[in-house]
Amino acid sequence: MNSLHSERLHFRAWDTSRDKEWYFTMHSNSKVFCNTLKSTFKPMKKESLDLIINEFETALLCVVICKKPAGDQEAESQRIGLLMIKNIPPSQKQNRCANLGIELGLDAQGQGYGSEALHWALGWAFKMANLHRIQLELDGWNAIALKSYQRVGFRGGGSFEEGCLEGWAMVGSSNKLSKQNQWCYIGKRNVEKAISLHQNVTPGGHSDIFSIKWRTYYLDYNPHGHSVLKSELVREKLAGMTSEQREELSANMKSIGRTFGISFMHGDNMGDTRNAHRLVYLAQGQASGPGGITSEIVVEKIFEAYHERGLDISDNGVLQMVAVEVVFDRIQVGGWPGSSLGADEVDEEAKVIKSELKSGVPVFSIQLRFRVDGLGDPSEFPDIFASVKAAESVDVEA
Repeated sequence: MNSLHSERLHFRAWDTSRDKEWYFTMHSNSKVFCNTLKSTFKPMKKESLDLIINEFETALLCVVICKKPAGDQEAESQRIGLLMIKNIPPSQKQNRCANLGIELGLDAQGQGYGSEALHWALGWAFKMANLHRIQLELDGWNAIALKSYQRVGFRGGGSFEEGCLEGWAMVGSSNKLSKQNQWCYIGKRNVEKAISLHQNVTPGGHSDIFSIKWRTYYLDYNPHGHSVLKSELVREKLAGMTSEQREELSANMKSIGRTFGISFMHGDNMGDTRNAHRLVYLAQGQASGPGGITSEIVVEKIFEAYHERGLDISDNGVLQMVAVEVVFDRIQVGGWPGSSLGADEVDEEAKVIKSELKSGVPVFSIQLRFRVDGLGDPSEFPDIFASVKAAESVDVEA
């Protein structure tokens, strides 16, 4: 996600001295006004904007939506609307839920700019601001806006439209590590970036040792007990969405993945992940270098096999291939899938993690004292690393 641009639009910060007169003119149009507010439309004094502008200036995000200039890059961008994500009251910050509002000038409506701006805003909300839920209030007569919201994946819920977070952030069950969870793969890359940042900017950071232990969580995407077509599971989980909306969510996820160097590929089948977790358990039992190099490679290879190569990681043949690629002993690998090695251990660990985990996913526990959201800003990690640097090594659990 580009932090300031989409395909046709540029987003810049609200500037009261620069934008108040323009917003007053746009907001004074009866159609724009009535599609934005429930209040009765009537002649408006500029002074009456002060309360609205105060909300803009204290918002979590308030940007002026501008059309990119055609050809002449030196030309002033044309202002066509305003988008705001309201600030979250202090007593509600733990919910990571915010309200969104968007207002487009009459000349900019009906051209797809609203949907494009919403796409950008959702990417910012879930990736940059680490929100869990975006919601908005929609008046029933605003059919054009309703189509735009549905197009980007919002769905109805009483008088509110809730962002369809399955494509943007986790809803419901949480996990520390699920091999079929795209966000866990992203979280892995995120913590790797944080470690690299620490090693490059902290004096002596290159000598610091990070030992990462991957813990088990069963997300239970597939309730059937056997490998089934992923398309069938998607239809079950997102039954309230059209095929176009599901495709849109998939495209959004692929776009987010690319920003982390991940090329998400949707394979045909999805099955049980227990044996994949057992393989990680086996790898962590014979880590062969600083920080458990073997287990790190195994986790990376499993994620890569499922998310980027479209392979079914419930297939023992796929897991054997992953194990051999990481230079496990071939004889040990050959007999492992049919044995019970690690089965009871990963099942018990999954129960413990499920009972103790109350936040979003993925989660990283550092020195068993600090718990960090794996999708947060990588720059938040080094402060924690620094606070425990007195220890000989830093242990990270994921």
